[in-house]
This record gives sequence, structure tokens and C-alpha cells, in this order.
Amino acid sequence: MKIKISTLRKIIREEVERNLRWSAGISSDGAKLNKPSKGINYGVPSGLGPDSGAEENEDKENETLDMKNKNRHQMMDDREDRMELIGKVVESLPGTLFEVKTSTGQTVLATLSGKMRQNHIMVLPGDDVIIEVSPYDTSRGRIMRRK
Repeated sequence: MKIKISTLRKIIREEVERNLRWSAGISSDGAKLNKPSKGINYGVPSGLGPDSGAEENEDKENETLDMKNKNRHQMMDDREDRMELIGKVVESLPGTLFEVKTSTGQTVLATLSGKMRQNHIMVLPGDDVIIEVSPYDTSRGRIMRRK
């Protein structure tokens, strides 16, 4: 059974209005009712009030999508401050940890990146890898790819 979104919004709006009238102590014909019991909150969820329009809801949805995209771009910008180094895996440790000797002679404790874990890419001692190291802690890093 398919229902149009506008019909569904209308049904929800009517139900919310009915609950608001009941919580205010007013019946559908305008007569006063007994007060509702304390502790029950029949407030209007945001965006479902009688004066809210479908256009406003769509604008809010578009704004949230824009914010998500901005956050995604900010995350990409945050990665720009990381240093990429080339190294060779010296030792495999438990928990997808690896000891990597970089081309600069530094030893880095590195983990596998998420995509490498998802795609079950094997890293063995002796493999050349590209690691991403934070400038704040150069003793730890993330293995981004095998070379």
C-alpha cells in the first residue's frame, strides 16, 4: 500500500493537533476537559506543527545535506596536515599493528587503514608500504597502501 508523503504529513499533523488539544484540556467541539495527568508530554515534534509547510521541511533537509558535505570536506582538509612516508614493514604485531621502518630511518608503529581492512589486503613483513603519520605523534601512523 503506497501513501503519498503529503497525505502522510496531513495525517500526522491532524494527530498532533488532536493530541495538543487533548493536552490543553480542550475537546474537538471546544468544551473543556479534565486536566491530563502529569508526566505525559504531548508536545509537537519539530517540523510537524500546523503552520509548518512542506517547503520549509525540504529546505531544512537540503541544509543538513549541505552541512554533511561541508563536514566531509573539512575531514579531507584535516588529512592534508598529515605526512605520507614510504617504509618497509619490519615486523607484524597482533591486532593489525605493524612495525615499519621509514626511508628516513625512523621506526613507526602503524595500523591498517579502514579500506585495507575492509578489502582484506594482506601486509607481510618485507612489504613496501605508504604510511600516513601525524605531525603531532610521529611514532604512530596508518598504513594507507601497499606499494
